[in-house]
Amino acid sequence: MSSGTTVDREFDLVIKTDNGYVPIECKYTKEPIGISTVNGEKEQWLGLPFKIRQFVFSSKSGFDEKEKKQSDLLLFDLDEMHSLDIDD
Repeated sequence: MSSGTTVDREFDLVIKTDNGYVPIECKYTKEPIGISTVNGEKEQWLGLPFKIRQFVFSSKSGFDEKEKKQSDLLLFDLDEMHSLDIDD
């Protein structure tokens, strides 16, 4: 994404790396995130001229089992987010 590029999509955070982009989506729902939600978020990137390195999702209530099997996803539930050591 270059300066001045307009993209009509909504993401919580996007990180640009040397190897592509990492879109990060945070969900704060009572139910685990399902495959349709994950695929809907991923669909927003299809057709855009950006190389996606990996998708990252954070969910208060975790994820359905199907998401855990997708190799292009990095998933964090609330407990995992709390256990991240980011003080250093």
